[in-house]
Amino acid sequence: VLLAEANQWPEDVVDYFGDYSSGGDECHMAFHFPVMPRIFMAVRRESRYPVSEILAKTPAIPSGCQWGIFLRNHDELTLEMVTDEERDYMYAEYAKDPRMRANIGIRRRLAPLLDNDRNQIELFTALLLALPGSPILYYGDEIGMGDNIWLGDRDAVRTPMQWT
Repeated sequence: VLLAEANQWPEDVVDYFGDYSSGGDECHMAFHFPVMPRIFMAVRRESRYPVSEILAKTPAIPSGCQWGIFLRNHDELTLEMVTDEERDYMYAEYAKDPRMRANIGIRRRLAPLLDNDRNQIELFTALLLALPGSPILYYGDEIGMGDNIWLGDRDAVRTPMQWT
């Protein structure tokens, strides 16, 4: 599987899939970056609109391709594709400590981002599995792995796998 990591709006990413009429002849999947922060907004606001609105704006892709839907990855939870007001909301809800922020986003892993609340982690994971596309889990999320906000930049979420 060739997965494109293009932190762009979906209409700018569709070209990575290749020829539409052939079912896609380049990348098999591409991360759907705008969905990620909207899942977090939707749950805290108890509203489907952050997710349903971006999905409604998502263009069709070739039949042999999928969007990669994810909660976290190896970088910060990007807030580049939200409004200034939404960004402020996300920082207030999920990154009160400035050390939790990097670039234009939040540098936390899933479990600490959700205060290690198993019910919240299960809810977010259920939403991930219910959305259209292929769910992608970041290593360590399956065991509630933590992060290290004392490390610089994106390294906070790139800590070694906790095998034991």
